[in-house]
Amino acid sequence: RRAWLLATTAQMQSALALLHAATVFALASPGWRQLVESAPWSPRSDPQLANLGGRLLLLGGHANSDYFNDCWASLDQGRSWRELPRPPWSNRSYHTAKVFNGTLYLLGGHDATTWYNDVWRTADGVVWHIVTAAAEWSPRAAAGLQFLPDGTMLVMGGSDGLLKPIGDGKVFNDVWVSKDLGKRWTLAAKTAPWAAREGLQKLTALYRDGGSTSVLLTAGEAGYFGPYYNDVWATADGTNWSLVNGAAGFSKRSGNLLLNVGGALYTFGGYGLPMKHDAYCLAEGDARAKWRTLPSAPWKGRFDYDMVEMNGSIVLLGGESSLFGTGGPYYNDVWLLESPSCS
Repeated sequence: RRAWLLATTAQMQSALALLHAATVFALASPGWRQLVESAPWSPRSDPQLANLGGRLLLLGGHANSDYFNDCWASLDQGRSWRELPRPPWSNRSYHTAKVFNGTLYLLGGHDATTWYNDVWRTADGVVWHIVTAAAEWSPRAAAGLQFLPDGTMLVMGGSDGLLKPIGDGKVFNDVWVSKDLGKRWTLAAKTAPWAAREGLQKLTALYRDGGSTSVLLTAGEAGYFGPYYNDVWATADGTNWSLVNGAAGFSKRSGNLLLNVGGALYTFGGYGLPMKHDAYCLAEGDARAKWRTLPSAPWKGRFDYDMVEMNGSIVLLGGESSLFGTGGPYYNDVWLLESPSCS
């Protein structure tokens, strides 16, 4: 009986521990669900992820000194993947890709030896067309790309080499505008009022404030160990900028992303010690408001992941937790945050 009692007690304690862990998980991470622990594409940092007509496309990225130019597609929010024919653009990471009017545009990036200023487009991830082999803006990586509602393209900031303390690359705060979907570019701001920075691939987003829509830009870095930023800037045209928040509700950081879902902006994680998996949002309507702190995500702290909106939810995948920007671990897991709310 004593043995039975001890065994039963141990089972109860185990069950209570599991219940406690599940409760903590539920309280800490409402809405998050891991869809895939290990996707068929290799673990990587800084891939580009796009929602092209309800199909996810994963494009390029890197792990240590390996740079990729593969393209993978998913029709079920990232649960299963199929590799598409190899694209014609060079292996790269820290590139930028966004969708406008049913077409995906990809530009810039580097492979640790060459920095690019080409622009590509595709309507399906299979057939690619080069828009320009050499844009008017200088070759760069980790630049911001944003479409205005009328289709005007903005390219903002970035860098032309590895940053300190590894290299001596230059960071930019120029802004370039294209009115013809990437064929020709003109300088909108030689020196924007925000500090020169990189890491902007997905750190810009459209945001509706009152009756107007503008581009918000935040976070980023000027060196691999800083300085980092958490200021928030707004523009409607790429030329005229205003500081709307000198210090958002999250700490200064890089390696996080910015995404508009249902009018609210969301950001997660980023580089830090330990690696971050915290979460914040800015409700629609007031860019000057303080960002709200959300429960931390259940995935391992990381930076240079990617995420997109799909059917009102957020699909997040990949990234790395390398202490010095190399060595890993790198990730190929896929997570879903269902119907996030910033209210």
